Amino acid sequence: MFVISAGMPKSGSGYLYNALNDLLAGSGGADARNIKEKTELGNILQWYNNNVDDLGFGNLFKLWKASRKYGAFVVKTHSPPSLASRWMAALGMVKVVYSYRDPRDVILSAIDHGEKIRAAGENHTFASFTDVSASIPEVKTWIDIWRSFQKEKNCLSIRYETLLDEPGSTLQSISDYLGLKANSDLLESIVQKYDRKNDQGTKTGLHFNKAVAGRYKEMFTPEDQEVVRESIGREITEMGYTF
Repeated sequence: MFVISAGMPKSGSGYLYNALNDLLAGSGGADARNIKEKTELGNILQWYNNNVDDLGFGNLFKLWKASRKYGAFVVKTHSPPSLASRWMAALGMVKVVYSYRDPRDVILSAIDHGEKIRAAGENHTFASFTDVSASIPEVKTWIDIWRSFQKEKNCLSIRYETLLDEPGSTLQSISDYLGLKANSDLLESIVQKYDRKNDQGTKTGLHFNKAVAGRYKEMFTPEDQEVVRESIGREITEMGYTF
């Protein structure tokens, strides 16, 4: 078995991925970065957090074969579920964990990230997120992907806000879902390792910005609030958030 750590962009997916990687490695599984070094999976596992863009049968079958040889490990994606991921999840070959966040805070975080990218003279990923209105089209596609994962029978969904407030119990729930035997010491060590308040902790690959829930309440102008309400208000309510 291997694990797909899927997530809405700017929803703590980097934090969740690294926590899951440590959780699996500490519970009898494998560190995905070590597997990438030992195998020819570097063309599938991209960047530091081992992102997989294409969840087709070819890629997922190679990952499953590696898990049979080296032990359970986790990969990361922002892609929607595929026929291959559904089929393999139904057979127990893969488990899926999906993280999401209030789209209003997602927009703010993406705008902040976009400013940093443009300030560096670059033009990629979040560079087009210049303001709330410019962010809406892409965020709508992310909400569509959220909706797809909510329809999955074999998927554990994690709210970013819960992950922030209750990291230990959230990791315990994930451990139970994955069928791991993680002890309390391991869970606590992971929480401490990635606690952004811990100066000695690990920050690489987490992609944290402010890591604050509900920041939009202070940052959005009345005009921003109206744009969001008119464009994705129904979807925000559907996701379980309120105005």
